[in-house]
Amino acid sequence: MTTKDDPKRALLSELSAVLARHASSLPTTSIIEALSEAGQKLLESESASMTTEAGPPTLTIAHAGRDEYQVTWHFSRGDDLRALLPEIIETQAVMLELTPPPPMMAALSISLCSAPHPDIPLEGRVVHEVGGRSAVQIFAPSPEVVGALQTLPDVLDEHAAPASAPNAARSTPAAPNLASILFGELQAQPVVRATMPAAARPRQETVDEIWPFQDRPGTGSFVHVVKEGSARWQVADVGLEGALIEVALERPTGVLELMAGGDVAMQVIFDRGSIVELRRVPEREEDTVEFLLNKARKISSEQVDEARERATLYGCSCSDALIDLGFLQYSDVRVALKTRLIYLLRHLWGDAYDSITLQRFNRLPKRYLAPPVPLIEQLFARIFTRHASAHVDKLELERQRFSGLFIARRDPSTVTPEQLGLDGKQSRFFSQGLVSHRPVGELLLISGMNHSDTVAMLSTLDRLQMLDIKELNVATEARQRHDEQIQIFLSKIGSGTHFDVLGVHWSTYDEELEEVFEALMLRYSEDSFTGARRDTLDKLKLARAGIRASYDAIRRRSDRRRYRLAVIDSYKVESSLEMYLRQGDAAKIRMDVDASIDFYRRVLEINPAHKKASHDLEVLVEYRDAKKAQSQA
Repeated sequence: MTTKDDPKRALLSELSAVLARHASSLPTTSIIEALSEAGQKLLESESASMTTEAGPPTLTIAHAGRDEYQVTWHFSRGDDLRALLPEIIETQAVMLELTPPPPMMAALSISLCSAPHPDIPLEGRVVHEVGGRSAVQIFAPSPEVVGALQTLPDVLDEHAAPASAPNAARSTPAAPNLASILFGELQAQPVVRATMPAAARPRQETVDEIWPFQDRPGTGSFVHVVKEGSARWQVADVGLEGALIEVALERPTGVLELMAGGDVAMQVIFDRGSIVELRRVPEREEDTVEFLLNKARKISSEQVDEARERATLYGCSCSDALIDLGFLQYSDVRVALKTRLIYLLRHLWGDAYDSITLQRFNRLPKRYLAPPVPLIEQLFARIFTRHASAHVDKLELERQRFSGLFIARRDPSTVTPEQLGLDGKQSRFFSQGLVSHRPVGELLLISGMNHSDTVAMLSTLDRLQMLDIKELNVATEARQRHDEQIQIFLSKIGSGTHFDVLGVHWSTYDEELEEVFEALMLRYSEDSFTGARRDTLDKLKLARAGIRASYDAIRRRSDRRRYRLAVIDSYKVESSLEMYLRQGDAAKIRMDVDASIDFYRRVLEINPAHKKASHDLEVLVEYRDAKKAQSQA
């Protein structure tokens, strides 16, 4: 009786016989190269037959009954999925354009599809609607699903037509090497265990010794040195920090070698500006992830030996082997790799280097499981800490250096607040306070940070070449401020609700709406923009027309009610009613009459028939008017 494994066994026997006949006449390296080249040609022919024209991701949605929907999310390019992996795995929230859009809190069964790979199931629900797009919460996927998601981008890359400069790949399946399996049958000696002491290991000093195959034809790695791919800095001229800033702003893919005494002392491997690996030369046993895991008592020494043997046999990393053998979960290895990377980063700043060399690649030829660490984030944290802890006199000198200048962030910004690792206040200052050019005095006023931290952040961003600093006269600055202010408001008219245009909450009531409308019409009148240019005055007319249109649309309570039900979720409206009622009662207890009146009016705006709010509002208004009359008398 034949089985599906019979052809495979026959092929292995035939290949082994061929290798045995030639083993005595050909060197080992020639046999392995011949097998690798033949296997690569086979893979290329299969890839060419399976390759289809790649396109952007597509989404389809179908109603599966009640509040359940089936979503099919099809990917054909590795980079498209790779860019979304942090949102799916770590943030567990994505924005999807679903047509027709499902209702709020609808359950979604998502099938992530691709031609060369089985469908990957995800579960989620709709939690918000923004501008025609659905914010979807992804429920935490299992380790098996995470592993499949991590490897799928490279599977898609392997089945796509080779590009001239493909982007870096972060993961490939930990598959056995055909040549090593076949040749292993011819070896008389057993497989060497990779447990030798660090001093006995071969010393890897250069990029060529780490990846000697990068330019070898026929390897199928599609990895080559980018044209004009090397750069070199002398630390005595630019300093370690200066060289690393240039590297961080370039966001390269490749290897940075830091030289000390003529030898490579450390290597930093980058994937689009983020550190994915860092190693000291010569490599040390205590720097390996398996050593750290063993020291933390996560795995035993026997498991370390078994994982290293498997890694040597199959040509994969020890981290892959630990996962394949079931000794650790994928999430545990990721945490350990991130901890190791942060531990080694301390040595990056502590050692003395003579020169730095950057070798740029078009993509990395191996996989890295460690979560990438943006170099710009490490530089920002280091420089900001140095400025923030400086003496007050030095900070004052920095503030004076910025005086008389108008400061904004470079547009477009080269990095995001997340890549810089900013906290809430820093992120708001970076995203909102530095949008337009402002003097340092105004920046100190609008910043949510204290003055010292604000000056320290400005100095840090200036050091990172992320500020656009100009010397503007008063008239030029005023015109620029006018144009920016009006343009921002016009964009709000085109994209926001009537409540957004007028700058009021959706629970606004008649008195508040009237006051806001009059204030906006005055703010965008020609008298408020003296000296404005002709095109600015034309924009002012559009702004006032938009204000008037929004006001007329929701001026009456009945119109507001219908519009509110159309743009605001009904559950949110009902829950807010109870919240306003409690806030009104609390304000009444602490004798904050104006605040209590405001909250009760919002309750009546939502539910005009609410008896308690109506009674309390009437009593409070009479009390306020009586107190006002008494004070005037």
